[in-house]
Amino acid sequence: MFMWMSNGIVLLLVGLNSIFDGYVHNNSATIGFIIRNSDGHALLARAKKIGEVTITVAECLALRDGLAYMVHNGWGKVLVEGDSKIVIDCID
Repeated sequence: MFMWMSNGIVLLLVGLNSIFDGYVHNNSATIGFIIRNSDGHALLARAKKIGEVTITVAECLALRDGLAYMVHNGWGKVLVEGDSKIVIDCID
């Protein structure tokens, strides 16, 4: 279950932590995510330019890429944080 909180944080209460974000400036988007263990130590961080998309699409792609890396590494439990209520509402 994903839960939106008024401070802009989205939570799924389990073991790992994945923070995702998207940024659009002059129609050029960049996405990124950080995956941390339960002690807060970074396990993986990625960022990349993705071209012309809306901020909502950028946020969706950042979440998708972060979750794909987690699946690839066999990390099945995750706490997800992000600032896009629209994206979280779509997957809740």
